[in-house]
Amino acid sequence: MVEPLSLFVPREFAGERIDVVLPRLAKGLTRSRARRCLEEGLVEVNGRPVKPSLRVKGGEELLVRAWEPEPISLVAQDLPLAVLYEDRDLLVLDKAAGMVVHPARGSPHSTLVNALLYRLAGEGVAGGRLGLVHRLDRGTSGCLVVAKNEAALASLQASFKARWRRPTSRCATACSSPRDASTPPMAVTPATGRATPRACRVNAGL
Repeated sequence: MVEPLSLFVPREFAGERIDVVLPRLAKGLTRSRARRCLEEGLVEVNGRPVKPSLRVKGGEELLVRAWEPEPISLVAQDLPLAVLYEDRDLLVLDKAAGMVVHPARGSPHSTLVNALLYRLAGEGVAGGRLGLVHRLDRGTSGCLVVAKNEAALASLQASFKARWRRPTSRCATACSSPRDASTPPMAVTPATGRATPRACRVNAGL
């Protein structure tokens, strides 16, 4: 659900139809969805509902009430994933900063969900949904837990609700094998996308 929008019609749009102007002013609103919003009475011009054929004069105030965005078609894509752990119930990923988690208008492809659809083809919880237990913003890096079945999803959701996890933004790792700073504690095999872990001890709460 998209929150209500308050907009102002610039003078240069004078003479144009409201169903053409509206999607140009409201980010993420397509012309077809704008027309439906108008037909459903969700758009007011100077406090009054209007028809899609209305021609604006410029200077009007628009109010677009809360509306549902058009569904985005999800496409499976073979994209690299940094896998930290995987078993028959769950998958733990290291999401890099800059990677979008969920497809949205403006970022419909090359997201973590697109990659998971490819990797977990034939798996996933009932209905083909992806069992993402939590989410991270595009600019945030960190671990993401993905449930691979309904039982795992329910258990993880209950754990998160009970605040079982203890998020921290600082930690240090001490690996059992010598390595320089450029060597990651986990190597992902490109051909399979699976991780080869090294024995590490994590010291949290620093």
